[in-house]
Amino acid sequence: MTDNKTLAVEEKLERLWATQDIKDLALRYGLAVDTRDWALMDSLWVETEAIHPDSVLNGGTILDVHVLRAAAADLSLVGASTMLVANHLVEFDSPDRAHGSVYCHCMMDAEVFFEQLIIYQDVYERHDGAWLFRTRDHLLWWGAERKDNPMRQPPAHWPQSQVGAGVAFETIQRPNSSISAKR
Repeated sequence: MTDNKTLAVEEKLERLWATQDIKDLALRYGLAVDTRDWALMDSLWVETEAIHPDSVLNGGTILDVHVLRAAAADLSLVGASTMLVANHLVEFDSPDRAHGSVYCHCMMDAEVFFEQLIIYQDVYERHDGAWLFRTRDHLLWWGAERKDNPMRQPPAHWPQSQVGAGVAFETIQRPNSSISAKR
């Protein structure tokens, strides 16, 4: 890890730009989950030949491109989700490799409505100028079922009412929706 005080101005600008690109990567991940845009999700990952030894497919907590491809069909069967990306710290190991911590609050309508508070421990790599995930370690702070499922309320008909089920999930699921635009 390089101390920011020793970097030249041009290097600091490059690092600032790279940090924003990496933070956008985490935001795109959340959007891909919520819109079930598996082409977008696939574009966020380094293509690796082997499954990470600690991947979810091997009983661990690591997500990689192989795990996400395997999970796409299952996630498509789940109801609405909202993944909020919060704190995100990025640290550089080299000009083309970094690691970081990302806090997320995920709400998902499955058989039951549940919430999770997650911290992802990520490894990022730059390939052909684009920052990508190499791995994401999905570490759960907590997960909880909600007794009242907010998605099963009567429609809100916003702006007439502030309370009730909205239309966002159906809207962002439409093909060619502007919210799911590719990078």
